[in-house]
Amino acid sequence: METLCYANLQFSLDLFKKLSEIDKSGNVFFSPLNISTALTMVHLGAGGNTATQMEQVLHLSKIKESVHSEFSNLMSIINNKESTSALHMANRLFGEKTFHFAKNFLDETRKLYQAELEGVDFITSSESARQNINAWVEKKTEGKIVNMLSEGAVDPMTKLFLVSAIYFMGDWQKKFRIHNTKEAQFRLNKKDTTTVMMMYKSAKFNYALLPDVNAQIIELPYLGGDLSMFVLLPKDIEDESTGLEEIEKQLTYENLTKWTSKENLHYTKMNLYLPRFKMEGTYNLKKYLSSMGMTDVFHTSKCDLSGISSSQGLYVSEVIHKAFVDVNEEGTVAAAATGLIAKVLCYVFPQVFKADHPFIFFIRHNKSNSILFSGRVCSP
Repeated sequence: METLCYANLQFSLDLFKKLSEIDKSGNVFFSPLNISTALTMVHLGAGGNTATQMEQVLHLSKIKESVHSEFSNLMSIINNKESTSALHMANRLFGEKTFHFAKNFLDETRKLYQAELEGVDFITSSESARQNINAWVEKKTEGKIVNMLSEGAVDPMTKLFLVSAIYFMGDWQKKFRIHNTKEAQFRLNKKDTTTVMMMYKSAKFNYALLPDVNAQIIELPYLGGDLSMFVLLPKDIEDESTGLEEIEKQLTYENLTKWTSKENLHYTKMNLYLPRFKMEGTYNLKKYLSSMGMTDVFHTSKCDLSGISSSQGLYVSEVIHKAFVDVNEEGTVAAAATGLIAKVLCYVFPQVFKADHPFIFFIRHNKSNSILFSGRVCSP
């Protein structure tokens, strides 16, 4: 499981950097685990160079023999019905009803990913099939992801649509009081500001200064402690953009593991200021995955998905991902489809964590050390 968590975190950081390059001052929000789950289901039926490229991009080369059973275990942990937060993942295959799919592939996706095949009529009723897929995603994300597929996204040539959905709703362990929320200025860069609703909480949190990147990090646990949001905040805007350039440059597996470790974080009295924010991210990931080295799976003549079907010409045409997050005084709703002892008479001045300029955040499932959602807030 540890190696799979390494793979998922490494892929998460790779993709975060790719998506951040689109617009260096724009918001970013996606679910890396959701994306890797969908791609790993495709990998189950991939062969040859197609499989090798997928393993390299998803960092699965060291565990390619056990990856699918490890993913199955991870999904069981995440879909824990005893958790105090509402967190669940769901997978589904929508296949052209006249197309022949390999029995072994269907059996394995059902057993390992709980992904049932639903036969649909892409050939004569592609619009009806699209609406059917959208309805499934909307239901699995509690209405947060609507119209995942736009008109024309599937057509009579579509043979298989594979979808993975994830939904999370968690209350803060230490809620913000709504009467403390006030209008405040959020600095977009050195020159521009915008008005936000700034939440405030005085309490003890796990916190650390990160002198190597001139930043600070705080852990905001959700009720029950299974999940946490980590917020990475530069001390100030020191570059000509959002102030996040140095952190993004140093955002590696080793650094993130070190920054969020129990040894690095200290339970500290904090004055915390965090803006309410709501974001939606919609991405066609084909070009980003291709630029990372996953090319053959999108190529009609090079793609080897012989484990999915013996029919020739099967390939992945698009990878569509849509994600939503809403952070407020009560807690967080997120969804996606494709976690001081003072001596007597000695007053300890609280540290201040004021997110009034761009920051990076991610929501971690603590038991499995899996990043469920990643984001960059440049304009709340």
